Amino acid sequence: MRSARAHSLFAAANELLAQGSFEEGRAAADQAIAIRARYLGRDHVEVDRLTQSLELDIRKTRRLLDWTPPLGAAEGIASMARAYAAGAT
Repeated sequence: MRSARAHSLFAAANELLAQGSFEEGRAAADQAIAIRARYLGRDHVEVDRLTQSLELDIRKTRRLLDWTPPLGAAEGIASMARAYAAGAT
């Protein structure tokens, strides 16, 4: 039953995404992933890693290693985008 529910949610997610309803499609896909994960015995932490916003905190690394990254997050993303646009791999 849960697998059928997850399958129908994935189908709904695909339909919504095809129509350009990103938020609704993402919500349906997230719900389907959660159902399938529970069915497979996975906990909510693993599901959250796949479906929730990714937030990184490097304060401990900075403190323990007395380290500062050479670029900030925005600079790093911009650099990566420029390299991608230029065809770098």
